[in-house]
Amino acid sequence: KSAKKYCDDHFGHIHHPGIGDAAQMVQDFYEAEHRRDPRVTWEDIVIWKMDIKGAYTLINLAASGVHLMGVEIAAGLIMFCFCGVFGWTGTPAAFQVVTRVIVFELTRLLSGRVTMYVDDLLGCCLLRFRQRDMSIAQCFVEDLLGQGAIADHKTFFGRRLDYIGYDMDLSTRTV
Repeated sequence: KSAKKYCDDHFGHIHHPGIGDAAQMVQDFYEAEHRRDPRVTWEDIVIWKMDIKGAYTLINLAASGVHLMGVEIAAGLIMFCFCGVFGWTGTPAAFQVVTRVIVFELTRLLSGRVTMYVDDLLGCCLLRFRQRDMSIAQCFVEDLLGQGAIADHKTFFGRRLDYIGYDMDLSTRTV
């Protein structure tokens, strides 16, 4: 509990946007675009998603702190981690900093909108800007975390997508 509190105090509290937040983002984007140009219809909107591959493992640890990441694995063997790992109390809070940076910067760079749940990006934009926005998102994440940081096989766009376990369908306006 003390490690969790320290990490929250050090890295900031984690806020995971839920599916309602994601749906509201799309609705707000549509309304803003329609106000800006009344010719924009709901059918002009597309959603896209990307996944950061091996997210926690993309956090490199300072060499001076590696001794703090030793863990006994079996038969007295000790393993030292040089990057973020799944299972350590502080990894989610440390990665949340990365998540916040990505959302902050992409909000400034994209024509559409973006949100993230840990390592899963969800964006929405006008169909005519989809390729541009997705390219900007991928380039930014890979510039930040390294070439290949985006799992290409989990990158999709359309009017209906599965996002964090929910089926988002723009045509029926349902989740």
